[in-house]
Amino acid sequence: MKLHVLSSATAISFAIATTIVASATAPAAQAQTRITVPGAGPQHFPSMITSLPLGRFYLLDTREEGGEPLSILGGYDVLNHMIGENWFPSSTAQVVNYPASIGMVSGSMSAPVVDDAVEIGRRDLDEKIRRSLENGETTVVIAGLSQGTLVINRELAYLADDPHAPPPGSLTFVMFSSPEIGLANIYLPVGTTLPIINYTVHDLADSQYDVSVVYHQYEFWSDFPDRPWNLLAVVNSFFSMAYYHNNTAMSLPDDAVVVSSRTNEMRGTTTTYMIPSDTVPMLKPLQQLGVPARVVDWINAGLKPAIDSGYSRLAPDAGPTSHTESSPALLSCPRRTTRMPRQGGS
Repeated sequence: MKLHVLSSATAISFAIATTIVASATAPAAQAQTRITVPGAGPQHFPSMITSLPLGRFYLLDTREEGGEPLSILGGYDVLNHMIGENWFPSSTAQVVNYPASIGMVSGSMSAPVVDDAVEIGRRDLDEKIRRSLENGETTVVIAGLSQGTLVINRELAYLADDPHAPPPGSLTFVMFSSPEIGLANIYLPVGTTLPIINYTVHDLADSQYDVSVVYHQYEFWSDFPDRPWNLLAVVNSFFSMAYYHNNTAMSLPDDAVVVSSRTNEMRGTTTTYMIPSDTVPMLKPLQQLGVPARVVDWINAGLKPAIDSGYSRLAPDAGPTSHTESSPALLSCPRRTTRMPRQGGS
């Protein structure tokens, strides 16, 4: 009887040990690659500026807002690794290496102009996409912020004409706070080239891939008022830029509402999402100062209709508009307020 019990115990111990060893030696599931494309950066400014301990300003209203001081360059690097992390949870960031510059506006006469910088970024993005797929990944996600969305847009156009492009289901793109689909779309006809910074306006490219366009309501670059004579709306957009331009890239999908969805002839679907502001951003400082909510709400009730009248989609009968109507992405009025289901990371 004792021998039987010992034999049973030995068998159980052996089974447990085998399970532990198998678990330890089994390869861990590979995290999905998230290729991030940064916005315009500080790297071309003198080191005496980029070393200033002001880097956490890049990270306002994110999980990295607090902590030890970061240099400007350090904060920019942290931001670049966070782009799209909540849109594609459990993914691992690979940052596209490109100048991310706007010519002399970036702090140096030698900084590449926009079109040149974006083309350098597109090539690196294309290389990272193909390398990830060659390494055995079945799906790759690409997330860009601000100027990085220009890089994505050029890559979409390139892949649309490439006979050796990856299959449609293997790539998913998301564009946060795009100045090209926002501000440029409103005021600059496609094909216009701005001097000095040498930026050529493009429309949002049709491709065989699904694309998400995400912007924060009222944000200067991605949701500028199309009635610029409404100075209150313009001022409010500057506040929104300061608070929300960068951290839109760390937004949760549950925060967004669907604005529009369109499937093109190549069967790629572009879905536009807006992160709404129930309180206008110019009141954010009052909230931070601890002004009672009822006071902020009272001021907001008067300001919001006046600011909304700067946007034709929010107040269509409030007057003429200035937009070029070249792209449907951000100009359509929100027709649905269904919350977007959370996307998985693989």
